[in-house]
Amino acid sequence: LANNPGSAKPGDGRYLEWFVPDDATILLLPTTEPWAAGAFEGGFQWGHPHTDLRTAVLRRWDLRHGAEPAANWGTMLQLVVGRPPSTIEAAWAIAREVALLWPDTAGGLNGISTRTHARDLIDRDRWFLHYRP
Repeated sequence: LANNPGSAKPGDGRYLEWFVPDDATILLLPTTEPWAAGAFEGGFQWGHPHTDLRTAVLRRWDLRHGAEPAANWGTMLQLVVGRPPSTIEAAWAIAREVALLWPDTAGGLNGISTRTHARDLIDRDRWFLHYRP
């Protein structure tokens, strides 16, 4: 943040476009809290480093940004976001968590830096997270 991360233009964001499968299965869960889906349906490496960590992050994102899981493809998680971050500070906090927990989305593994990811999250109402074997 000290290096003025908002001064450069964001990336093209194509890496955040949703995956659209040929077919899908609907799973009804015994909860009314969208973030709690993480406690029932995980994904690749969901239990690493702790089984509750990603679910706790989903809860925080729901409280802060109205982020709700829309689809889970095992190695990919898609969320709709009612109150997307509007500042680089808010987006940076999310991007840092994404880089740590879904490293194939941002943080360098796919060539997208955490800084670029933060800029791309500003005002984005759909998020796409990757973590693949």
